Amino acid sequence: MRTPTPRSGASSPTGPARGCADLSGVWQHDTPGVGASSLGFEPQGDGTYRVTETGLGNGQGTATTTGRELTYRFRWSGGEGFIVARFDAACTAATGYMRFTAGRTGRIDGTTLTRPGGPRPPPNPPPPTGPPRGCADLSGVWQLDTPGVGASSLGFERQADGTYRVTETGLGNGQGTATTTNRELTYRFRWSGGEGFIVAQLDAACTAATGYLQFTAGRTGRIDGTRLTRSPR
Repeated sequence: MRTPTPRSGASSPTGPARGCADLSGVWQHDTPGVGASSLGFEPQGDGTYRVTETGLGNGQGTATTTGRELTYRFRWSGGEGFIVARFDAACTAATGYMRFTAGRTGRIDGTTLTRPGGPRPPPNPPPPTGPPRGCADLSGVWQLDTPGVGASSLGFERQADGTYRVTETGLGNGQGTATTTNRELTYRFRWSGGEGFIVAQLDAACTAATGYLQFTAGRTGRIDGTRLTRSPR
């Protein structure tokens, strides 16, 4: 399997080449679902930076910049990966994505870097709460839509042990098993091309859910914005 390499988007904002000439110092890093840490940037004299992480995996690596785009390749005791992020005009904050290349797999969007004293992104909202029995029965047909993947129908059939056997019509025509904890749905699926799972939070009426899809075989990466809606009975 070919190891992914950092790649910027098809289009990128333009700006002065020297807009982020010096990133020396400590930056705060946060990646959704991974956590937060501090990154110390030390210039090496050749335009690169030696980066030392405090917190999370206490990793280390090398960062380079092209215009206002940062690429940080890191390694920690459990694996390797890289971050690609685009700085704002003031060079006090950057947003992008993290991709693991060893130890873990997948791409995670929403990575942020902020220089102390600079603007910070708004915190992620807390997950909604609700009564434990709010979604006692999900039997029936649900419409699934994941950005960049497509839409299909999922038939939920309740089993005696409280789980659901799920059959997909459309896309990969997969099948799998779904479980619920309070209003959180976890659906593990398999199709001819691979495997993965969906985690989604159901609303108070138990007629819609939003979350993410994570591929674990055949394809890689996490995709946010997955949505399920219950079809009229």
